[in-house]
Amino acid sequence: LLVYLLIGLILSYILNPIVSRMQANGMNRTLSGVLTVFAMLIFIIWLSTTLLPNIGNQLARLGQEFNAETIVLIASAIEEYSLQLVPYLPEGYLIDNIDSKLSNFFNVSAENIQTLIGNILGVFTNLLTAFIIIPFSCFFFLKDGSRLRRKGLELVPNKYFETTVNIINKIETRLVRHFRAVALQSTLVAVLSWTFLSIAGLDNALAVGVAIGVANSIPYFGPFIGYMLSVTIGIVETGDFSRVPAAVAAVAV
Repeated sequence: LLVYLLIGLILSYILNPIVSRMQANGMNRTLSGVLTVFAMLIFIIWLSTTLLPNIGNQLARLGQEFNAETIVLIASAIEEYSLQLVPYLPEGYLIDNIDSKLSNFFNVSAENIQTLIGNILGVFTNLLTAFIIIPFSCFFFLKDGSRLRRKGLELVPNKYFETTVNIINKIETRLVRHFRAVALQSTLVAVLSWTFLSIAGLDNALAVGVAIGVANSIPYFGPFIGYMLSVTIGIVETGDFSRVPAAVAAVAV
């Protein structure tokens, strides 16, 4: 619940300039907050009914392609390539080890299926809870955030009041800029990755592009994760390295 409240607070920081602009144009702040949150919910619903089903279909297709035969083909290609680079490696060093592990990895018992179903139901329950709590908390922070701020500042001694206000203003300004920049940057990276990976020939470019955009919000490791995702999916789709150079070039661009 604290995480959902924190997400609502972050969204209120991002949406607050919109509400403030509507209020400055003569609209009641409560109504401004309601309309802004409602527009955000409409946007989320639009995403969940248009973009997310396509991503889900691509993930399901990837799940079907990611099987024992594909893994063996990929391992064979990797082993053949590595033996060309390092001839003194023992032949079958990779294939033999993978064959022994695959039977256990893809062995799904009834108990594992029940656990998986329980986990899926838990995820849907958490999503429903988040869908209820986050918009309400966001609206609450948009409507009464300034009042809560004033109430908190009343507890500050007079000699520290001005310094505290300046520090809070600077922190809020930098946080808002940071969250907006990360959101804009991740969106642009996702769209560009989707576009260039589609040109590179990846069948599941949408899912990979969105994943790269989300991973891009992670400092330093995000771009590396993007490369690994594109290379892995390129290998899984074809069973060889034919699409890897194009996928790497797409992410590099």
